[in-house]
Amino acid sequence: MTPSELSASRLRRVLAEVQADRAAFQRRAGEVLLYADRALTQEQAAAAALGLERAFTALESILERVTRALEGWTPSGPDWHRQLLDGAAMSIHKVRPALLGPRSHQVADRLMRFRHFLRHAYGADLEPRRVGELVADLAQGQASILADLDAMEAFLASMADELGG
Repeated sequence: MTPSELSASRLRRVLAEVQADRAAFQRRAGEVLLYADRALTQEQAAAAALGLERAFTALESILERVTRALEGWTPSGPDWHRQLLDGAAMSIHKVRPALLGPRSHQVADRLMRFRHFLRHAYGADLEPRRVGELVADLAQGQASILADLDAMEAFLASMADELGG
């Protein structure tokens, strides 16, 4: 579907999917934040790492849904995750505002790089200190991410209202 083919009902569906993914992000982030401000054991680091990976995946799903709906495409190729994340930090004239502000982009970038490590360095041991740093990043950046998601949801709802839905 191209941006010119957007309908109010399609935007309402995207908004509902974004809200479901947001709830998943918040649940996973809540699980991770249980490990904030403490030295992690290897087992806690493993649990936190899984939560970080799942939280970022929920956020990435939101960005993918909105990009596909508003821009009519999603990035492809070996660096599609990077293209999606960096594109979400850009405002596109007459299409959409930036989906992520600088602070949210910074936190999401670190989470994305960690997820890549986690998925591809399966033979490496986790470093609890490093995982703890990422937990702290999420703890400090969660409010920014949630504020950006609020703005994104308001934008989608406003567009749907303008289209008559």
